[in-house]
Amino acid sequence: MTSRISHPARRRVALSVGGLLVLLTLALLLRPEGPWGHKLWPAEAIEPHVAASGTQLSYCWMEVAGAGEVATAIAVQRSQDGGETFGPVEHVAAPGERLSADPTLAFGQDGTLYLSWLAFRSHRSIESEPFDMAIVVATAGPGSKHFGPPQFVAEDRQTTYDKPWSTVDSEGVLHVVYRAAWGNRAGLYDTQLFPDGHRQHRILVEEPGFSGALPVVCSDPAAPRHVVAYLRPERGIELRVFDTASIGEGQLLSQPQERVAHEGPSCVFSQGQVFVSYGVSDGVWDSARSPLLRQIVVARRAQDGGIQRHIIETKGELLMHPQLLPPSGQLGPLIQLGYLAGRRENDPAATLRLATLQPGLPPAWTVETLRDGLQLTAHREDRRWPGDYLGAARLGERAVVAYIDNHRRRQAKLLFAKP
Repeated sequence: MTSRISHPARRRVALSVGGLLVLLTLALLLRPEGPWGHKLWPAEAIEPHVAASGTQLSYCWMEVAGAGEVATAIAVQRSQDGGETFGPVEHVAAPGERLSADPTLAFGQDGTLYLSWLAFRSHRSIESEPFDMAIVVATAGPGSKHFGPPQFVAEDRQTTYDKPWSTVDSEGVLHVVYRAAWGNRAGLYDTQLFPDGHRQHRILVEEPGFSGALPVVCSDPAAPRHVVAYLRPERGIELRVFDTASIGEGQLLSQPQERVAHEGPSCVFSQGQVFVSYGVSDGVWDSARSPLLRQIVVARRAQDGGIQRHIIETKGELLMHPQLLPPSGQLGPLIQLGYLAGRRENDPAATLRLATLQPGLPPAWTVETLRDGLQLTAHREDRRWPGDYLGAARLGERAVVAYIDNHRRRQAKLLFAKP
């Protein structure tokens, strides 16, 4: 006996299958990283940075759409009264509808605020290869409520740029340091923007096959002297001292037996000495993840080139994103470091901490918890991933740390702490 499916039954099946296909299509289109999802899901934040000068305070972040990790603009918020009140969020976009990443802020001596970042085109995926890249700077003059039109400081379609970092030196010159590569050559470069508006480019290091990456730059507040610290994957953490007249040779800060994490260091000057922080990790490098650290090392380079090392390590804890705070004249040689800490990856009770290196013999760290209830998430495609770094600044005697609150929706926030 042959059974037949009735016409109404076939119709119901067809409608059910059609409805399921429509729902699946909508789910793909409206997912956070989908082509329509960024219009539905609220914008989130990663990669915070902060700068302060007098009573001025400003912080910025990449504002990403949904679960994507590409930003159409850099978001900036400013305060004129030391963080008591903040103006509205301003969105600064790169020229030519490029995407934006890796923002840093720096104040000039006259209160001018500089925003530097990486601009590029992409296929809107964190894993896609960027192209048509450039280094961009936008300027907000003293008392100005808005940034002026962004300007290219490095732009070559044949060149790959990465990780611009900025500082203003004792003579009021903005230095934007970044990596650039083309063909088989690569190097680190310093673009200088002078107070009168003219620009100058300088090669810090350039070699065939140069592997140095993730540079950060800091300036001596008392003299036109600077340090660029960066990662050499085959060696470790290296730095070069440079000034108006000369560029020093690379000096290795890390030790040969250390497994240095694949992330950018941070650096500050204090009383003529340079402090550089970096992480040590047991994990294998993975471009889709931020490293989880078992140790943070702070190396102190004296003026004669000698190196002393101070270590932060807590048994059973994983650490992320160490960031040194610039010292303050009122605080003397006090050195502070912000970082994240948790018991395991995806730990829902991770903490944001501030470690203080007290002067004395022997030096000793004291650690304060600034914020708990965060997520220690290393995977870049996880919606709770906080980005690759914290922000850190000094507002008088107060430490200011910019971080991503990723407990629910990722939001950029500031924390203030007294020594």
